[in-house]
Amino acid sequence: MNQRCVYSTSTLKSCKMIASRMRTEDERLYGRIFVAIGIAFAAFLVLSVALPFMNTAGLLTHLDGRVNVIDHAGLWSGLDPLTSLVYTIGDFGCHQEQTRTILLNDNEMPFCIRETFLLVGIVSGFLAIALSKRMRSMSTRNLFVIGAVLVLLTLAEWTFENQTSIDIPQIRAVVSVLSGIGVPLVLRALLVWETGLLDRRSA
Repeated sequence: MNQRCVYSTSTLKSCKMIASRMRTEDERLYGRIFVAIGIAFAAFLVLSVALPFMNTAGLLTHLDGRVNVIDHAGLWSGLDPLTSLVYTIGDFGCHQEQTRTILLNDNEMPFCIRETFLLVGIVSGFLAIALSKRMRSMSTRNLFVIGAVLVLLTLAEWTFENQTSIDIPQIRAVVSVLSGIGVPLVLRALLVWETGLLDRRSA
């Protein structure tokens, strides 16, 4: 009887150790994924700022177009591969209205003000999580709720703008940064729920 109890206890401890090891490996994997996503957004932001200076002044202008449509494929095909890739993404995902886009070196950035500052906010959010132990230890529920509220600010701003025709670029930029910060908060909350990085009882 005693031997069986010892065997059972030993087996249980082994199972717990294996489960703990697997959980740690999952945490590391999702941690790497989170960091990789942050680096990708940061690289894209750097390219969005650098590429207008790396091309002939005045070449990348009057790019107004439609969302979900590549309006300037002919122009992109004549550029270097990196510029072509980034501006094609902007062409497909943004209206690229010149009056609502920042000009650098007399060239439009790949995205308009809203999307550009969303990108700034996203990168800022990843940095804040990486540098702030307090944010990393925040309860899952709070992390998700705060992030979701911030993300929804842009939807509210966009709705207000379209309903009133009031166009204030400075407000759009600030709201977009705040919404961008919310994106990595929501992403981290989802990863926490998936891997149990924090005690779910505090969620």
